[in-house]
Order: sequence, then C-alpha cells, then structure tokens
Amino acid sequence: LGVKSWSMCSVDCLWPLLIMLALGRRSRIGQRSLSATNKFEHRDLHTSASLFNDHVPTLSNNSTQSQPASPLPVLIVGGGLGGLALARSLSVSRIPWILFDNAKELNFGKKGGSGIGLWGPAESVCDALGIGDKVRSHSARLGCAGYRTKQGKWLCKPPVELEYSSHPVRSKLITSCLTLERGKLQEALLPDHGDIRLDHHFSHYTTGSDGTTITAYFVTENDVVKSIEGTLLVAADGLHSGVRQQLYPHIQPEFLGYDYHRAVLDISDLKSKYGNQLNDAFESWGNGTRIAFVPMKHPKAFWFVSTAPYSNNRKVLDNEQYKDWHPPIPELLQKTPSEDILHTPIMNINLPAKNWIAPEARVVLLGDAAHAVPPNLAAGGMSALLDSVQLASSLSKLWNHSQIGLDSASLKLALEEYVSIRKAPVRRIQKCSWLIAQMGQLRSPVLCQLRDRLIPFMGTRRLRDAVFTRLHRWYLGWDYTVPDLKTGLYPRLMPKSIWEDMPQVLQHFHSATPGTDQVITHECRGVANVGRDSSLIGYVAAKLAGFPPAIAQAEVTVQTHVNSKDGSELWDRTFTDVESGQNYKFVSHQRCEEGKLVESTRLDPFGLAQMEFVFDVDPIIKKNDDNDNHEKNNNRSSRIVGFEHKLVKTRVRVLPNLLWNNPLSLAASGPTDSRSQGLLSFGIPEFLCPGLSATTEVTNPDDVMWNFKVHVFAPKIFGHKSLCSYQGQIKSFDKPEILLAKPAR
Repeated sequence: LGVKSWSMCSVDCLWPLLIMLALGRRSRIGQRSLSATNKFEHRDLHTSASLFNDHVPTLSNNSTQSQPASPLPVLIVGGGLGGLALARSLSVSRIPWILFDNAKELNFGKKGGSGIGLWGPAESVCDALGIGDKVRSHSARLGCAGYRTKQGKWLCKPPVELEYSSHPVRSKLITSCLTLERGKLQEALLPDHGDIRLDHHFSHYTTGSDGTTITAYFVTENDVVKSIEGTLLVAADGLHSGVRQQLYPHIQPEFLGYDYHRAVLDISDLKSKYGNQLNDAFESWGNGTRIAFVPMKHPKAFWFVSTAPYSNNRKVLDNEQYKDWHPPIPELLQKTPSEDILHTPIMNINLPAKNWIAPEARVVLLGDAAHAVPPNLAAGGMSALLDSVQLASSLSKLWNHSQIGLDSASLKLALEEYVSIRKAPVRRIQKCSWLIAQMGQLRSPVLCQLRDRLIPFMGTRRLRDAVFTRLHRWYLGWDYTVPDLKTGLYPRLMPKSIWEDMPQVLQHFHSATPGTDQVITHECRGVANVGRDSSLIGYVAAKLAGFPPAIAQAEVTVQTHVNSKDGSELWDRTFTDVESGQNYKFVSHQRCEEGKLVESTRLDPFGLAQMEFVFDVDPIIKKNDDNDNHEKNNNRSSRIVGFEHKLVKTRVRVLPNLLWNNPLSLAASGPTDSRSQGLLSFGIPEFLCPGLSATTEVTNPDDVMWNFKVHVFAPKIFGHKSLCSYQGQIKSFDKPEILLAKPAR
C-alpha cells in the first residue's frame, strides 16, 4: 500500500484517544479477507534486465554453485520501494544481491502514479543512499497538514514553530515533508548497477539441508521454472506476499472497512482561482468520509477520498454528498478523469514482529509484507525505506566478504537486531494510523458533531503546541539516526552527493573498510602548535575540551579506531613537544546521532563523567581562482575544499557506558544506541557554554596533505574571547591497519 494519503498533523492522535475514552466508543472493523495466492500470468516477452556492479557481482544459476567459496547473494523478491531501497542499501555495503519482480519492464508510470510523502527520517535515508538531491528535485516541501470539517472550518492547524527552514546543506528535515509522485521515488531508488531479473514470478523456496543456503524458485516465460541459490530470501513483495504465504499460510490480509480512491492531477487552472489556498495540505472530515488535498511540485497535486467501499470509481465523482464540501474539493473531484483514479481496499496484516523473520529458514519479511501500514500518516513508504536500510546495516555488521556471507549464528543475530530496532517505530505508526481512520470516518452524525466541537475547544495554542511537538516526535521518530552501512562516520553526516565532491584525500581517510568485524585503525601524522589563554577560565576550558598545554612546535600523531559495530570512531591524538620530547594525549569518541556529530571527552581521570559536543558538519565551499586548472577542466566555478564543525549544543553525561581506560576496548565495544549511555545527561545553557569551531581544509586538490584548525572560545558572558586552540597540517597517513582487538559484535 505504501503511502497514499496525507494526514500529517499528529495532534489528532491525542484527540481521538481522549474522545474515544470519554464516549466508550468501540471500533467496528469489517472482517473481509483476501487470499494471497500464487497466480502467475504467462509472459511472452524477454524476461531479464541485468545490470552489473564492480562491488556487486552478478551471479548466474551455475556460478553460485560452482564457486562455493564466494558469498552467495541476498535474494530480494519484489521491486517496490522496499525492494529497491534494500538493493541500493546492500550495494552501499558491498553485499551481493539479486532482485526479482513480476513486471515485464521497469515502468513506473500508472502503476506508481499516486502521491507519496517522505518525512525527515526517510529523506535522511535518501541522502545516505545518494539520491537525496534527485528526490528533492521532483518534490515540493510542505509543513504538516491541518484538519478541517467538511464545511471548511479548521479543527486544528500545525504550530508555526514547527515549519521547516532552509539551510545551505540541509533543512530541518524532521519537521517537514517532501511530496512527490510515487513513480519518481521508485526511479530514484533504482540501483545504478546490480542484477535485476524481471518477469520472474515467485513460486516457492527450499532451505538447504545444512541450513546455510536457501533456494528460491521462479516461474518465467513459457512456464519455465528457474532456481536461484542465495544466503537469504527477503520478502519485499507487498501486502499479498507469496513468500509470506508459504511461510505463514494461515496469515491473510484483513479488510479494514474502507477504500481509498486517489489521483494526481494538474491544478494550474485552480491555482489561478484559489491562489495561496492551494499551497498547504489539508484533510477534511465528514460523516464516514475523509478527503485530503496535498500540493506537489507545481503544477501537480494529489487528492484522496477515504470512505466505505464503492462499486466503481465514477461514484466517487457523481455522489451528491461531495457537492456540498468546502472548495476546492468538488472541483478537484470533477476535474479528475475516472480512468486516472486509483482504487485500493485498505488491508491490514496481523503479524507479530517476532514472525517477521525465520532465521532457520533464512527468510525475512520487509515493508508491507511484514506490517502493512494504513495510509493515514504519510508514513508507510517511510517505514519501508527504514526497514530496508536497517536490514542492510544489520547484515553488513556480520557479513563476511571472503567466505559464505553469513553463517547461521551470524544471520540469526543480524535478523534479531533488525526486528528489535524496527518493531517499536512500526507499531507506533500503525496504532496512530488506526486512530486517525476511526475518528476521521465516524459515521454517527451525533459523534461527528461532538468531534467537530470538542477538537477546537481542546486545541488552545499552548496545549496544541505542547501536544503536537511531543506526539509528532513520538510517532514519526524525530530522533532517527540512519544506521551505519559501512560507509564511514563522516560520510553519514552529510548528503552523499556533497561527500563525493570532497577532496579525494579526505574521502579516502574517512571512508570505511567493509568486510571485517574487527577494529580498523587509521593513522595520520603532521605538525601543529597549541595555544592556551593563561587565565583561569582558559585553563578550565582546555581541561573540559581535553586540550594539551601550550606547545610552540609539536609533532602530531592521530590514530582513529573505527568500531565496525556502529561506525563510531575513537580518536587517540598524541602531541609531542619537539623541544622537550614530552608527550600529551587527547582522546575523544565520535559518533553519529540524528545526523549530527557527537564528540565526547571525559571530564575526570576515571571516566565517571564526560562532556559531549554536538556539531553540524558542513562543507567548506570556495570559489575557484583564475589559475585553478584542476577545476577549470571540470567546468566548476567553486569547489568543496573540506568541512567545518559548527557547535549546536553541549551536554554532560554522568556515568557514561564507555571504557575510557582502554581505547581499543572502547572502540570495539561502543554501544550501538549511544543515547542509552550512562545514568543521566543534561544540557549546558548557551550563555554558559563555551564556543567551539573546527575546520579541515585541503588547499591543493592534488595534494595528500590537509590543514586543520580547532578553536575554543569563552562563553558569551565572558566576552567570547579565544581560550585555547591548536592548528597545523597533516602530512601523511596510513590506512587501514586491523589491530587485534575483540570483535565488535
């Protein structure tokens, strides 16, 4: 089902709950089941479209069995959002895959012609997969939608404070939503390279006798049955999953009692009539019916009607009850040709999260195949994307590129982690989506009147702001961090398109080394000078930031220990005073959290408390000089020369769960969920917080050296003067070295 509607304001999640509790209303859900049967239409055209990737070998039926030493591929059934996103995520992690789909050709036209919304977490995934800019080029960016009665009266509107704002690199992604055509998103997700086999209809699977392989069988043209061996079978084949049907034949989709009729249309003529009224999304509630309007990239828009089942699409347009709805609803419906309207009965899958996986059978379910989400929150497509990138991340942590890929024990651990991380967010979205449908489609005139009167009464500005912010954060997951795909820490902190324009030397140093579960160490060497203000506050600031004492000339050695479990890094810096030969160590731990860099330094010798600095990491862009022949050849007026750290906030964490006394152990055993570290944490007020900035810059694109500069400033109440700093140049580096540390599992 993906996302076919646009209820983007989560304040309604509270109103339905309060009203239903007060009225004691019980939901009445139709129980109409549709069987997911294996029906194959015989195809007459050529069946396969194969693409190739340097990192993702294309494996034929014979090659997978004649080369047992090579890792077998992950077999993906279904070429929808989840399947395509998983294929692209596995490519990033350099895990071989083959994708199978029923379609004869890759055509994302009518089939994918409905609208879809991508909240911040989904947009962050798109950036991590390298398609963020492409998706944004086809999208409109909206704030959260409001809710109205059928007469047009606003039941609730999103707080102004939550509207997005622009940024040179990123927007406030979580508080806004990209809206685009579903087909455009599928086109963007289509992997650049890999093995995609079309006109392959899933038949059944068998697990190898030793439990280390799985074989999938597909019906192709002329009723030919082909078998493909792999290490894992992923069911991304949607609500009526054939893979799930074999795994759990007793689980069938359940009809939820309402249908969706939806369409994308050109609103150029309506725009001239209604103007700015068509800039914002809204959903209107009537008796047993919800109708929504969502702007897309001009001149297109998307609408849906959610109501009790109709026999055909024409009745949506002809039914007299829509004539008295507020503008522009009647005109939208009348303007849309019936052949352009897509119809979907809304179904649900009642499958416990533990049953999303069957490690002993080497099968895992993803997206709608595991947890169909009613399209009421613009979150179904997002859930499929987040499922995909999490599954790829969990597999990549334990994937062995030189042997069989995943043994049975490793596969079980990887799949269990996938379920444990994804089950709570999915359940939240499912429950809130169900509540919206129940309240928006109340059929009793009395209850509808009560709903329309109570919601504005309860929605005072103060209450609405507080409730909206917290509920939105809760059910959409504002604190989402894209999981590590073995790309390295710094590539995760900015869109892939920007990272790929970084100087090659920085890309090389900060890139990850896939294919190992051990600690990887990068080492660089250079020179620096360290300055420190002689005042007491300068001394305190240096201690808090972990700075060494003032050194006129120092040799610098930096060892970066990369944790293959979560992509975090332990930075072990050694400053050697050239004159005295004295060594000074400065150790910090860096990780990605909500798209930001969090750097931790300990506040005491025993590591009982640590200071945490939260940074935005943004590119440094400079205009090219007239004599810059390197960039002239690339026809660019500017280039990215490095990146800078911009301090966002500072906090203290007490009793952190980090092993500061053993850097290698710290790098190997850092927790995957960094927010669960320690006993408690608290932020430092901005007026008491020292300022901190850092830059890393390459002056010559062809050089292997780079300059660095770090400055700590006094808090605003002390004049914001410079307290301590170090700056210099890295002249050489080595990578990678695999140190003998305990595996980061």
